[in-house]
Amino acid sequence: MRKLALFLTALAVLVSALAAPALAGKKKTTTLFLHGSGPVQEAYIQEMWLDSIFMTMDGTEPTKPDPSSIFVTNYFRGPNTDCDGNGLLPVWKGEYSGKFKGTVKVTLHTVATPATPLVLSLYPDPTGTCTSTPPIGDSQAPKPVAQQEIEVAPGPAVTEVTFKKVKFKAVGSLALQLHIPTLSSPGQVRVLFDSADFPSNVQLQAK
Repeated sequence: MRKLALFLTALAVLVSALAAPALAGKKKTTTLFLHGSGPVQEAYIQEMWLDSIFMTMDGTEPTKPDPSSIFVTNYFRGPNTDCDGNGLLPVWKGEYSGKFKGTVKVTLHTVATPATPLVLSLYPDPTGTCTSTPPIGDSQAPKPVAQQEIEVAPGPAVTEVTFKKVKFKAVGSLALQLHIPTLSSPGQVRVLFDSADFPSNVQLQAK
C-alpha cells in the first residue's frame, strides 16, 4: 500500500512537471485584436487630439462579418507623425502592464496600391505628446520602443511585420500607431480590422 502511495505521488509530480511548461507557454503569448467603431473609421476622427478617440485593442477575437477600416493619411503636409499617439492617425490602444522582453508580431489586413511605404510604431503608455518647436510649441515626443518602415503588399493582402528584441515596461497600456512617411508618393493604403475575416492584431511573444 505504501509503495502504491509513493508511486502515485511520483506520478503526480511527473505529470505536474510535464504540464507546467505547456501552461507557461500559453501565458507567454498575448494577442490583442484591433477594434473600431464602424465601417469607415475616419468618420469618428475629430480635428483635435483626445485620448478617448483612440481605437482600441484587446484579447477579444472579432466575430462580426463586416470589418471596420481606416485610411492611412498620405499627403505632403499631414498630421504630425512624431507623436506617441496622434488622434489624426490610425492608433490602437490596449491595456497592458508589466515588463516585456521578446518578439512582437503585427498582422494587418490591407488594401494598397503598389510601392506604398508604411511605418509601424509601438508605444507603452502613450501620452499623445508631439514634437514641436517654437512658435507652435516646445515639446519632445517619447521615442517608440519599436518602429519599422515597410512596403505594404499591393492589392488585398495580409501584411505582417515582426519586431525582434523588443524590451519595454508599461504601467497600464500599449499603443500601435501607423503613418506614411511625409513624401509626395501617390501610394495609398487602407487597413481592414475587427471582423472574423479580417482579424488584424498585435501578438506579443515574451521570452
